[in-house]
Formats: sequence, C-alpha cells, structure tokens
Amino acid sequence: MNRILFVRRKKKKPEESLAKNYRVHCVDSDTDAWNVLDKEKFDAILLWMEEDSAIEEKRLTQWKDHVEWNLVPVIAVLPKGSSVTEEDCFEWGMAECLKEPLSTLVVCRRLEYVITLFQQDKKSDINEVEQNDRILNLQHEVIWSMANLIESRDGTTGGHVKRTWTFVWLIGRELLREGKYPDILTKEYFRNMCEAAPLHDIGKIAIPDYILKGTTRLTKEEFEEMKDHAALGGKIIQETMGKIEDAAYLKIATDVACYHHEKWDGTGYPKGLKGEEIPLCARIMAVADVLDALAFRRSYKEAMDIKEAIKIIVDESGTHFDPTIVNAMLAIHDEIEKRVTESQNQMNRSEE
Repeated sequence: MNRILFVRRKKKKPEESLAKNYRVHCVDSDTDAWNVLDKEKFDAILLWMEEDSAIEEKRLTQWKDHVEWNLVPVIAVLPKGSSVTEEDCFEWGMAECLKEPLSTLVVCRRLEYVITLFQQDKKSDINEVEQNDRILNLQHEVIWSMANLIESRDGTTGGHVKRTWTFVWLIGRELLREGKYPDILTKEYFRNMCEAAPLHDIGKIAIPDYILKGTTRLTKEEFEEMKDHAALGGKIIQETMGKIEDAAYLKIATDVACYHHEKWDGTGYPKGLKGEEIPLCARIMAVADVLDALAFRRSYKEAMDIKEAIKIIVDESGTHFDPTIVNAMLAIHDEIEKRVTESQNQMNRSEE
C-alpha cells in the first residue's frame, strides 16, 4: 500500500476511502512535514495550500530547501477562494493540482495516476543510468583493447600503456590538489584525460613493423617516419570515435595523441607548438611518456635508475616540459619512485 504524507489544514481528516486505499500520515505544519520526511519515505505528498499566492510562493521556496521534489511527487490542494491558480502550482513544480470541493474518487484516481507515472519515470531513469554505465564500461574496454593492440606491435616493454596511465593520473591528481590551471583542469577534464591516456600512441598502428620492432636506434629516415604517428593518432581518433564520443572527450583524446611529442620551447612535433599553445593534457602526457621511456628497458636500451630519469626531466623543465607539471611530478616523486620500483621488480620476477 502506497504511503501518503498529508500536510493538512486545520487538522482536517483525510476522507475515509482515502485512508482505506493508502497509508496516510497527517501533519499540521510544514516543519512537522520536513521532520517526518527526514526519517521516512513517502510515495506522494498532499500539500494543502493557503489562500494567498504570494505567501505560497515564499512557502514553497522553503519547501524546496528541505525536500528534493524530483524524489517524491507533490500534489497541491487548493481551498475555495484561493488566489493560487493551477498554472502557479505547475510553475512551482507540483506534479498535480486538486481543487475544493474534493471528490474522494478524483483524489484517489489522481494519486494513483501520479504515483504510477512517477514510479515509471524513476524506473526509466534507473534503466537509462544502467544503460549509460554499460556503454561507458564497453567504451573503457574498447579503449584499453585498442591500446594493448598497439603495444603488442610496439618495441616497448610490456606495461607501457598502464604505467603511463598511472603517471598521468598521479600528476594530474597533484595538479588538481595544488589548484593549477583551474580554468582548464576541472574534474571532468581530469577524468577525460585519464580515459584518453591509453590511446596516446594509437597512431603507431600505421607505422611499419620494421620500425616499431627494431632492435637498434632509429635512423634519421626511420625517425621521420615514426614521427608521423602523432598526427596519424589524432586523425584515427577523429575518424573512429568522432560519431560515438562526446565532444569534450574527443577533443582531449585527439590532443593527447596528436601533441604529446610537442615541446615547451617549440622544438617538438608535429606542429612545433610552444608553451601553453600545447594542450594541457598533452603536456602532462609528455612527462609521463618520457618518464616511462627512461625508467624502463626498451629493445635498444636498458632501464635507467628512476632518480636519474627524474633528474633528466627536471633538467629539461622549461625546454622540453612545462615547469608547472615538472614541479607537480617532483612533489610526488616518492610515490612515482615507489610505483616504478614495484613495476621493475614485477618485470624481473616474470623473466626469471
């Protein structure tokens, strides 16, 4: 049986048939109603209105401070002679409006209709949330699958994608904590950047195997061809995700893939962007990418001590890297060193 909260006028009793069809809880004041709503749940509220619309408008402002109207339908009951109109009630967010004299049958039917409709809407909202969650989870799986596919072709040691994601997350979190770049680095930007980080090297899918899997350093000609992966990455993301991703995520994913090899002093590629012309997400990715490249073994080089790798990045602050981002990395260097050491030990154990 559905529960109704009846905020009544002059201790008016609910009609007998209403009490038979619903569990009705009566209160005589708004304050009593709010106290009850803090402790109990109801399927609808019957709210007796006063005669004056100006007074009621102020009253309902207080109600909205205490009750989330999207969680329970509120039905206005208008006394005879009230200056409150049905239009007023609907503008104020009421689900329904009843006028005196009240017909018990009408009240019961309206309550049944409003409660049923509200519960269907709520169920629909829950289904939509669940569907969105499934889509986001699928998107997440597709992104990581694509990233792992690229990594399987690359000459890097395993785990590059996961480690660079971790570095992006750690540095981004620290920048958020410090309040840096507040106009850009919102929580939504941070989430999208972390979700996009695994795709930073997606352009390498178009690079020949003999370059990706080479065991020696690249020749000048090979390096020039390898550099194409940045612009290709941005193009691939636009072409494959342009119709299914939201605009904010798509922009960040494209920027990460296309510009993570740009340098603070303008000597990077593919466009030679300088300073804050380089998107923030790409500047963070640049630090994460180089840190991993230095600290872990590649087919053509051995791993570098993490302290030495961090020193190199610090030395290139203001030339290769954004100084603000380097400072954020330094602020959490203990945690970064710990993560790198754990990854290196895990790799060594797997090779034994």
